Amino acid sequence: MEYSINEDLKEVRKILSFAGAQSWTSEKYQNDIYSFILQNQNLGVGVVELGCYKGGLSVFLSYACQKLGFPFYTIDLEPQFVNETRTLLRRLDLAKNVVFFQGTLAGFVSEVKLKDPPLLVVVDGDHQYQGVFDDIRSLHQMQPRSYAAAFHDFSLRHDQMPDERVDKTIYDFFGSDVDLARIGEQFDIHTSHPLKERPSPDGHYWELNGSEGVIVKLPVKPPVKQGESVNFAQSVTAWWREKLRQRRI
Repeated sequence: MEYSINEDLKEVRKILSFAGAQSWTSEKYQNDIYSFILQNQNLGVGVVELGCYKGGLSVFLSYACQKLGFPFYTIDLEPQFVNETRTLLRRLDLAKNVVFFQGTLAGFVSEVKLKDPPLLVVVDGDHQYQGVFDDIRSLHQMQPRSYAAAFHDFSLRHDQMPDERVDKTIYDFFGSDVDLARIGEQFDIHTSHPLKERPSPDGHYWELNGSEGVIVKLPVKPPVKQGESVNFAQSVTAWWREKLRQRRI
């Protein structure tokens, strides 16, 4: 399997080079996501991508899904990015069994009915606390629910956007003992990537000993723990009330 994965990755990178497509994710992140899909293909059917941008990572995901006979769903709030991704995948003959959706993950969950539980949802949309929280809540409203979710920019920071905390949202929602695997680039003292003491020109940097991304195995029910903030507890309570109301209709 490992040899097959490596050969696949070489082929996808040839395709990307030919197309001039770019992903803001690292090669390590791409490799880890692709490997997870192939190695866990018996745990779900299909992949959902939130935040396709211009289709750089979508090429990897669509290639994997086409190889496995999986459906692939790609979502973005911006119509331009949905259209560019659609054009790119069609150009590369990778648009078979692909659903392109313009909107939010909540809108997708509400409007698109899935036949089988997806293997993975790749979340790379709004990185602000409330935006990540809303996306995690939508993950739990998805029926049938995905086996796992991957989150990009897990430890990304920006002084101009102090609420950009994907990691904090995940730990607040799932708890400190959440079942997650670190993927992509890892940022220790030897990293060449921006850290707090040497941020990038645009001000972003990575938390020391942080991770580019994580894959979270989704629990059956969203945990509600003691000691949560009032806003968080109220949000979860409101969500469950809405679910109960829908069941009565």
